Amino acid sequence: MSPDRNSSSPRAPGSLEQQESQLWRWTLLFMIFLAVALAALMWERLEAIPFHLRAIPLGVLVLSILFAVYAYGRRREVSELKEALRGLQDHVGAAPSEEQLDQLSHALATQLQGVDRLV
Repeated sequence: MSPDRNSSSPRAPGSLEQQESQLWRWTLLFMIFLAVALAALMWERLEAIPFHLRAIPLGVLVLSILFAVYAYGRRREVSELKEALRGLQDHVGAAPSEEQLDQLSHALATQLQGVDRLV
């Protein structure tokens, strides 16, 4: 074992973000897959019941897809905030550009609207 393999070497931020993005995609796709499987299993079992409960599996599926879309959008917003922050950190000492301030204020306003909707 070489010493540089044992020590935690810092990775490039772009590589970490790429891996995090890929992890999010796999997680959301897996969640949708589970929702489809659950809906298929529930559909077969609920078909035998005389009540009209077929909307439950479809509701679970739709709710899961909507949650995946929401989580993906929030993940994208956080990524944009990180990029804006990194851009501001790169220019420490220099005044941020108008475009950077607009991007940051837009992202923060979007975040606050999301929080307001949850509350």
